[in-house]
Amino acid sequence: PKARGAAATRAPAGGIVQLTSVGEALLQSVSTRVAFDACVMDVAEQEERTTRAGPMAMRHIWVADGPEEGSPRIKWVLWGTQAEQYGRKQLQGLWVRVLGASVKEWNGKRELWGCVPEGGIEILGGGGGSVLGGGGAPSAAA
Repeated sequence: PKARGAAATRAPAGGIVQLTSVGEALLQSVSTRVAFDACVMDVAEQEERTTRAGPMAMRHIWVADGPEEGSPRIKWVLWGTQAEQYGRKQLQGLWVRVLGASVKEWNGKRELWGCVPEGGIEILGGGGGSVLGGGGAPSAAA
């Protein structure tokens, strides 16, 4: 099935494009900010990367339009506090709504990076979901 609750429109606030599928991210221009619903297929361990700003936490997450075999998987990279707060325990196998991820091209492949700092990650699983983001994120990451 398609990602839940998605609409094919350009969101008015901040020029964020609402995707109807995660795979549409690959069709967007680099630097386009997008919103999407997706199923989290895999969550990597947190890594430490050296950036221009100094050492920073980074985590790779693979998302898809659904849990079905053959659904295209897209890499979504979280940085800093979000990478620290959102691990396997918080995300694996759940549906999420992401607001403001940026389309990037890294080593010749398109992927998604980050989201808005406050309310950029909403867990959609069981009971209507809860908005999590910068300050209101879950405690321990896996």
